[in-house]
Amino acid sequence: MSLGAAAPGRESHCRQIPGATDPDLPITAQQTQLYTCRVNDLHRNAVFSDWVKVEVHQCVARGLPTQRWRGEPVVVLNPTEQRVEVGKPLQLQCAAMGVPAPAYQWYRNGNPLEHQRRKKLWIAHAKVSDSGTYLCCASNSRGEHWTNAVDVHIGEQNQPVAALLQARVIQKSFSLQAK
Repeated sequence: MSLGAAAPGRESHCRQIPGATDPDLPITAQQTQLYTCRVNDLHRNAVFSDWVKVEVHQCVARGLPTQRWRGEPVVVLNPTEQRVEVGKPLQLQCAAMGVPAPAYQWYRNGNPLEHQRRKKLWIAHAKVSDSGTYLCCASNSRGEHWTNAVDVHIGEQNQPVAALLQARVIQKSFSLQAK
């Protein structure tokens, strides 16, 4: 038995991993890679497993699973607050690890966003109505985990700061009074 690795997004070149002859392959993942297992019989006939994608995310150790982890999703990348001009693209990103791999669902102001079921939320031409509080839910058969909520502000390029403050205050149900 031998195991092969290939880097996604590059030419398809596979390499055999020296010494990878056991049923389990302990790895130290440095970059996102695809892995497959090849089993040879005595007559050099080969059978290949399905490809498995091992993703590597930069994350802090806080919040990572303990030894009691059972595969429920653990968020490793939270979205960040965005200020975007009207008509420009809006992109938010989240990532979670889990077994089985988590499914994703994005929410704005507590409502699920149709067709936003990937790690990356993408709106090609942002509108003022896209402003709001966003969060992502990662779920699998073992449970679900939510990212931190982030505010997204969509406005004109030279929109005055007071107008941004007023829009934010209205969203949070507060009021400002001028003296």
